[in-house]
Amino acid sequence: MESIKFSDILRITNGKSDYVGDFAVTGVETDSRRIKPGDIFVAIVGARVDGHSFIADVAQKGAVAAFVSRPVEDSPIPTILVESTEEALIVLAKEYFSIMSPFTVAVTGSCGKTSTKDMLFEVFSQKGNTLKTNGNYNSTVGLPLTVCRLSSHNKQAVLEMGTGHKGEIATMCRVVQPDIAVITNIGTSHMEFFESQENIYKEKTDLFRAVKPGGTLIVNIDDEYLARVMEDDSFDANKISYGIENDADVAAANIEMFNRPEGIFTEFDICVKNTDKFNLANKGLRIHAVMNSLGVHNVYNALAATAAGLAADIPLTKIVAGLKCFVADDMRLNVTRCKDGLTVISDVYNSNPQAVAAALKAMSQVAKGRKIVILGDMLELGAAAKQAHSEIGKLAAQHASFIITRGKMAIYTAGGAAELISYKNIQTVSSNKEAIEFLQGFDLSPEDTVLVKGSRGMMMEEIVDYLINKRFE
Repeated sequence: MESIKFSDILRITNGKSDYVGDFAVTGVETDSRRIKPGDIFVAIVGARVDGHSFIADVAQKGAVAAFVSRPVEDSPIPTILVESTEEALIVLAKEYFSIMSPFTVAVTGSCGKTSTKDMLFEVFSQKGNTLKTNGNYNSTVGLPLTVCRLSSHNKQAVLEMGTGHKGEIATMCRVVQPDIAVITNIGTSHMEFFESQENIYKEKTDLFRAVKPGGTLIVNIDDEYLARVMEDDSFDANKISYGIENDADVAAANIEMFNRPEGIFTEFDICVKNTDKFNLANKGLRIHAVMNSLGVHNVYNALAATAAGLAADIPLTKIVAGLKCFVADDMRLNVTRCKDGLTVISDVYNSNPQAVAAALKAMSQVAKGRKIVILGDMLELGAAAKQAHSEIGKLAAQHASFIITRGKMAIYTAGGAAELISYKNIQTVSSNKEAIEFLQGFDLSPEDTVLVKGSRGMMMEEIVDYLINKRFE
């Protein structure tokens, strides 16, 4: 954060303070463990922890002030009393974003948004210094904190927006009006709270409605919900479509995946339509792209990043160079070849029916020997959970030689799989520990591929760690 005066923060947030004087604030933080000297601490009251309890602690670590929603007696640092500390953070971030005014790309979607964000970052970094959302800072608290990390060096920003409840995208769009907006797809994640895909569509497209005048929407034309955007005049913005199956402005052809000794690669041709939506140097071009990642779903993510890059007049050659720099993180369809030759695919950051289907397909395209799938529960599916797990079990049975199901919904996943394959090729476990114990007696061979997939709450990285590391101890 560029230095901002305490008095200006007080004015921007319309807060109250007994402190008389002024000083510089150089950062904003909600987590007392991450406080740096010069920060203003935002005391948030959570379900388990009340930030007001940490005022003395953050003062010792160098915090120079704190937002509070109730008076704090004998506070060792100046406080700003506001009705809601979360709202004060949003208001401050909105003003700061307006001051810094970077060229901004914002991305959301039911799945793939983090990988797309990382690809966008690599693409836009080809053009100049770019800030991106780190980790899971994609919420109504995380996004404002990310915005407050902007500096004068950041000419561009790539920001991720996640949502689990109605209105969260709109709240984040109070902070940020993007120049370019990307929605990857409309799936069934968080169905427990949204109840229908139509409601998810309405929530996600709040991002499209927030773009700046003259901004651009990047539309997945292969998604049955998002395809409607192209013909919907209520979205008053430029529109660029991308896809594989339909006639898109930015498309992919000749998709191939390779399991080579040096790693997993996905190669494809990017085809740019000859249209005035693109500048003369880019339109009508076809170029070969190589990514150090796995899956057709990542091709979709790459096309979204390409379309956004083209909208910002980045040369296609630089876009392809950026895509080649993308590396999936350890929990998102990350491929490891173990020292005994076993291939482990870790995709344990999140899970929903669309993401599981993509992971199974990707595994099938590169596996050479037996395909072993370890499936954990898909969370937050609400009333659709039992049926969704049964259907995923059936799908897994079409791809895998052996299936291990784990969690409260494991019986439904196993039941679906058993409609197509023998129960002797299915094992149900109740915990990661039990899964590991079963694997200790399972005859894994160098040619086998193991996919580990589950929602974040299942903590299935423990199984991945066993397969890659502890198995050899």
